[in-house]
Amino acid sequence: MSVTTLPDRDRLKSPKTHDEVLYDSQFAFLFGGQLCFVLSNMVLAHYARWVEFLGGSVADVGWVMGLGAGLALLARPWIGQLINHVGARKVWNIGLGVFGMSILSNVCLHSMSWPVHFLRASMMIGNALVFISALTHISQRAPRHRQTEAFATFGSAGFIAIMSGPYLGDLILGAGQRTRADFLCLFFVSAGLTLLTLFLWSFVKPFRLSSPRTSIGIREFYFTSQSHWPGAVVPVCIAFGISMTVPFIFLPSFVDHSLHSENLASPVGCFFLIYGGWGLFVRLLSRTLADRIGRRKILCLGLLIMAVGLWSFLLVTPQRWWLLFVPAILAGTGHALCFPAINALILEPFPNSIRGTGSALFTVCADLGALVGAPLLGTLANRWGFPAVFFVAGAASLFAFLFYVWSSVPIWRKQWNATHS
Repeated sequence: MSVTTLPDRDRLKSPKTHDEVLYDSQFAFLFGGQLCFVLSNMVLAHYARWVEFLGGSVADVGWVMGLGAGLALLARPWIGQLINHVGARKVWNIGLGVFGMSILSNVCLHSMSWPVHFLRASMMIGNALVFISALTHISQRAPRHRQTEAFATFGSAGFIAIMSGPYLGDLILGAGQRTRADFLCLFFVSAGLTLLTLFLWSFVKPFRLSSPRTSIGIREFYFTSQSHWPGAVVPVCIAFGISMTVPFIFLPSFVDHSLHSENLASPVGCFFLIYGGWGLFVRLLSRTLADRIGRRKILCLGLLIMAVGLWSFLLVTPQRWWLLFVPAILAGTGHALCFPAINALILEPFPNSIRGTGSALFTVCADLGALVGAPLLGTLANRWGFPAVFFVAGAASLFAFLFYVWSSVPIWRKQWNATHS
C-alpha cells in the first residue's frame, strides 16, 4: 500500500540547493536550540544515579531506562504521522512542554516506585516528540544530495552538548555523598535549558508540505514504512541503539561501582568531554565524506570502530581509570560516523511530505535497541559485572558490521561493474 501525497503547494518556504540557504539564520536558530536541548538531556546523563539515590539497583536502572524506551517506542509511530499532518514546529512545541514538565515532576519523587518509571517514560516521549520533529524539519529543508551533511552539521550541536552537559552535571552533583538538593538543582538546570530551547526555536519559521491523505496510527505507519522500506540499515540501527546504552545509561553506574569515583576528579564529565570533543572533530571532518564516497562505507567503518571502542572499556580499572580516554575516543568516533549515515539511509526512500514517518522509523529502531539493551545489560551488570556488559554491547556492534557488509556486497559489486564497464 503506498501513500498518496498532495502537491507541495502549501510549502511556506522552498529549499534551494546552494550553501547560503542551508546555512542561514534559520539554521543558526535550529542549531542553537538543538545545542540547548541536547545539553538539557546530557545534564541528565546522571539519571542512573538518581534512580540509585531513590533506592534502586543497577538492574533497576536498566528496567527504568528500558521500560521508558519501550513506552516511547509505542508513541513514535503516532508522532511521525502527526508531524506529517500538522508540521514539525507544532509537534516539537508539544514535546518541549512534555519534556520540561516531566523533568520538574522528578522533584516530587522520594523513593523507588512506579512513578519513577512513569516520569522517565514521559521524559522519553517528550524527547521523541522534539527529536523526531527536528530531524524531519532538517531533512525537509536540506537538498537530497546533502542530507548526510545536513544531519552531520546539525548533530554537531549534540556533540558540543555531550562535551559539556555531563561535566556540568558532575559539578552540580559533586563526588562522594550526594544530597537530594544536589539532584533537585540538576533537574532545575535541565528544565531551564529546555525553556531556552523553546525560546530559540520560536524564531524558526514553519516548514510544511500539504498533509498526506492518511490516518494517524500504527496501521498507517506500518504500511507507509513498508512502502518505503530502507532495507538492511534497520537492524543496524537497532544494534546502534543497544551500543548507545553503554555510555549514555550505564557509564555513571560503572564509574560509581567499579572505579570508586569519590576518589577521582569527575570521571564521567572527563569521559564525555573527550567523547564529545573528539566526536565533534570527526563529525566536522567527515560531514561531506559520506555523500562523496558512500554512506554505506562510512556506516561500516563506524560500526567496526564502535565495537572496538565498547570492548576497550575492559582496559579500564580503578588503578588505570585514566584509560577511559580510549573508549571515549573510539566510541565517539563510531557515534560520529554512524548517526548521520544511519539517519540519511533510513530517510532516503521517504518523500518530503512523509519524512515524519521516516524520522519516526529511525527513532523506533534506536529505541527498540535501548528497550532490548538496557534491561539485558543491566541484568548482566548485576549478575556478572560490567565486563559482561561491554563484551555483549561490543558484540552487537560487530555483528551489525558483519551483517551490513554482507548485505552491501551486491550493491558495491553493482556499482563497481557500472563504473568499470
